[in-house]
Amino acid sequence: MLEVLPTTVHHATEVYEAFLAEFDPSLRASRGFWCTPAPLAEHMVNTVDSVVREQLGMSHGLLEPSVRIIDPAAGTGVFLEAVIRLVVRRAEVLGIPVETAVRSLAGRLSGIELMLAPVTVARARSAALLRTLDVDVDPRAFDL
Repeated sequence: MLEVLPTTVHHATEVYEAFLAEFDPSLRASRGFWCTPAPLAEHMVNTVDSVVREQLGMSHGLLEPSVRIIDPAAGTGVFLEAVIRLVVRRAEVLGIPVETAVRSLAGRLSGIELMLAPVTVARARSAALLRTLDVDVDPRAFDL
């Protein structure tokens, strides 16, 4: 069910990152804007999910309604996307409707970002992922 996001969204992320690195490297450095590769974000999200399940005893991990997920440096939304993907995979394993699982993230999944351009890219990534999942969830339901 989880397909690759439309190429244009990934290209927008890459173009923005390259633009900022070339156009204003001092802004990039002063704001601490360094993009995390998707595989690393996925590994980190999986690790946190394991801790929530195994050490905190919450069997559904990040899918648990009481778990709030905050990315304090959301950038282009790589971590937020990894969380949504993990929740979808968990829902599929547990037999929970994907739309229900994604809706459960509303109000629990937040990203903080100081620069407007990466927020725009993050919102585009979220919207594209939700379209790919074919769920009727407004991407603005996630606090970014």
